[in-house]
Amino acid sequence: MRKWLLFCVAGMLMGCATPLTKRHFPRERVKDIVVDQTTQRDIHKIFGDPLYHGMSPGDEEWWMYIHTQEDNSESLSIYFTEKGTVKEFNYTPYHKSLSEKQEQ
Repeated sequence: MRKWLLFCVAGMLMGCATPLTKRHFPRERVKDIVVDQTTQRDIHKIFGDPLYHGMSPGDEEWWMYIHTQEDNSESLSIYFTEKGTVKEFNYTPYHKSLSEKQEQ
């Protein structure tokens, strides 16, 4: 019974943990994204499966990639047109780590 309880508690804690992210993120390829030209297929070839995806309130398909490293992260959010091309995207690159920011 005790092992079962520990298993359940561990499972609940894992559910609250940060989701897995890509180990390798080809940040140098973000510059290759061209609005109204780059397709979903192109994005998938470059970045792989998104960590999150869905529909925005405006009925646009939305993909998000997150890459974490130690105490910092970067993200790429992409919105697609009905034709499947990039409508807009937002890339947030690495900045100073949290420990570096706290030292200032």
